[in-house]
Amino acid sequence: MLKFLWKFLGDVNLTIWLLLAITLNLVIGSRYAKQFREIFNQLNYLRFQDWVAKHTLAESWWVWLLLFLLVLFALNTAVCTTDRLFLLVKRRKEYGFTPFVLAIAPSLMHLCFLVVIAGHAISLFSVQVRQMPVTPNAVMTFPPLSITARDQRSVYWSEPKLAGVARQHSVPLVVTTPAGTVSDEVAILEPVFRDGVSIHLDTAGKAKPGEAQRLKLIVKHDPGLYPILIGNALICLLMLLYFPSVLKNRNGG
Repeated sequence: MLKFLWKFLGDVNLTIWLLLAITLNLVIGSRYAKQFREIFNQLNYLRFQDWVAKHTLAESWWVWLLLFLLVLFALNTAVCTTDRLFLLVKRRKEYGFTPFVLAIAPSLMHLCFLVVIAGHAISLFSVQVRQMPVTPNAVMTFPPLSITARDQRSVYWSEPKLAGVARQHSVPLVVTTPAGTVSDEVAILEPVFRDGVSIHLDTAGKAKPGEAQRLKLIVKHDPGLYPILIGNALICLLMLLYFPSVLKNRNGG
């Protein structure tokens, strides 16, 4: 039974069918996401178990199916990668050092991909997110931090054709941590990281003509962030090692 299950999960044909099924699921899911935009936008700020508790299966069935397909795809990737690693290690004496590294690099990329998938799974079920409109001296408590937002600052383009268009928004912060109080500044796409908590700045809706842009702070504690970043960084490094060497060998280098 175990051998049959292992063979089934390690079948490359299963990989192809899973990719097709995931693609079809996402196409259908995109229609639901557009139709129920307010419902699915909540997934950006709620843990999955909290989101599911608020909505029916009629709205979320495709999300459950997507999770099932992704888990099956991760198992398929893990089994295929394990089989290839065992084969390569068993035959390692037939390779020189560099050829062996090149042969094993794709499998290592797959392992890093699994780390990224695991990071997203951790985020899905464990992330904590809170939002706060930016107003003068507004205070948010997000253990272990206390965050005070000062007045927002906006920098505008100087070019005549872009007159009145904001180039960047930022907000000075006073962050109180267990180690003390520090001053910092958060800007759009320039978050602040303190004690495992990330502080982001975003716009709060579209500003009307003549009105100042309203901003909001988004504070997150995301345990899955570091596996995602580390896994992606290692994939990039392995790709930089692997693909130039393959191209060089194919070109007669």
